[in-house]
Amino acid sequence: MINRYTFILLSLLFAVCSCGITSKNSTTDNDIPFITASNYFVNNTYSGSGVIKITSQKQFNSVFGMATVMGKEGTPTKIDFDTQYVIAIIEKESDKSPQIIVNSLREANKSVVVDYSVKEGSKTSYTIRPLVILILSDKYEGDIVVSKQK
Repeated sequence: MINRYTFILLSLLFAVCSCGITSKNSTTDNDIPFITASNYFVNNTYSGSGVIKITSQKQFNSVFGMATVMGKEGTPTKIDFDTQYVIAIIEKESDKSPQIIVNSLREANKSVVVDYSVKEGSKTSYTIRPLVILILSDKYEGDIVVSKQK
């Protein structure tokens, strides 16, 4: 009989405690929609790496060049800097076929949080400069906060 009352009491206590638990994302964070640009490369004259915010075509052209190829998918993604801006993730040159994975892009406390990781592949005989270019609407303005996962 006591075991039954103990079980009921613990069940009620658990139910009451778990009702107050809320997800952090549901109250302070919001996912930001973005487009991943394609067919661009990092200019040889740009030596920086990391996450940068680009708000003008002139600034964009100083960092990136167009990598146009034949075919329907060969045109670089168009960016309208009047209504959009770019967050670029640029890693250092590597010979291990690195892949940048954007885990999330969200708004939190008036900031834009970029959460990403880099997955290294097998060693190659050449080097590449991995990059991801994210195109966002101007309505998601804020300081850029970076969270790089290992």
